[in-house]
Amino acid sequence: HDSITGVVDAQYGKIYHYDAIVAVKEDKTKSQLSDLMAKIEKDGDITDSMPYLNKSVSAKTDDKSVTSSLNLTVPHNNEKFLEMVTLCNRKTGENYTLKDDGVIITEKLSNLLNVKNGDKFTINYNNKSVEVKVNGIAEHYVFSNIYMSRNLYEKLYGENARYNMIMLKSPDLTEQKEKEMGNRYLENSEVAGVTFCSEIM
Repeated sequence: HDSITGVVDAQYGKIYHYDAIVAVKEDKTKSQLSDLMAKIEKDGDITDSMPYLNKSVSAKTDDKSVTSSLNLTVPHNNEKFLEMVTLCNRKTGENYTLKDDGVIITEKLSNLLNVKNGDKFTINYNNKSVEVKVNGIAEHYVFSNIYMSRNLYEKLYGENARYNMIMLKSPDLTEQKEKEMGNRYLENSEVAGVTFCSEIM
């Protein structure tokens, strides 16, 4: 149990810097998402927010494949995303940015696919397979992730990213405030759920 707690603490202390996630219902339109973002921006309890796409995908090379517990993450704003999630090399401490010529993957995925910087692999998502280059391998303790810029996503998939999650920064949350905020957002027809990082840690 202590080792699991340590892993979660490392993930939510060192790597994740947001305080809550709002899940958006899948059938919501771009204008409905804009309405929800406008409400969030007016919320005095929230200091920052950013929508992103988060989807389950599979990945493969010529001789390896990962078909479960793998997420593709595409943030709306690269700079803001990197304020909320640290992507860095665990050994060198180098901080990565999201570029439009490749993706950042987590250590676990690198090991499962046996790929390193500069290698290519295939992502299967939405009945389409695309080949991507590894630009960096990031420290990560929970789940396997592929981090991709919005520009690269739109180039590879020929469509705009449909954001289905929103990261929130709200550093002064108490248990009572979390309850009130959760109830407040669940009243919105666009919202499927609200998760607070304190519930996970």
